[in-house]
Amino acid sequence: MEYCFLCDSYPCEKYNGAEAYDSFITHQGQLSHIKRAQEIGMEAYNHELTRKAEILQILHKDYNDRRRKTFYCVAVNLLPLERIEQIIDQLANNPAISVLPLKDKAACAVALFEQDASRDGLVLKLRKKPAD
Repeated sequence: MEYCFLCDSYPCEKYNGAEAYDSFITHQGQLSHIKRAQEIGMEAYNHELTRKAEILQILHKDYNDRRRKTFYCVAVNLLPLERIEQIIDQLANNPAISVLPLKDKAACAVALFEQDASRDGLVLKLRKKPAD
């Protein structure tokens, strides 16, 4: 099956401004994600997405104080898998974090993600289109 992002005219005008604003999910990195799929192949890219989905389940189950769902979705979407796995390892292998109340565990996770994202100048928030 051919995917539109593999065509000779990619990225076409259909993608102009695709990353400017977010909806209920982030569109940041959309074009770089497509490029990544092209570079490593769909099977490997799908494997990465599956692993990211597994990590997202862990974050929502163990580090969500009912206020972090969108934050974790944006973080897992934007950061490379290797760095996400490092953060998960830091959280899981720190006995001091494991005994914290959920609110504090969530704060630790958020701090690690924000610190990592800042290396690339990323802000882990949805970007709203300004009102006209």
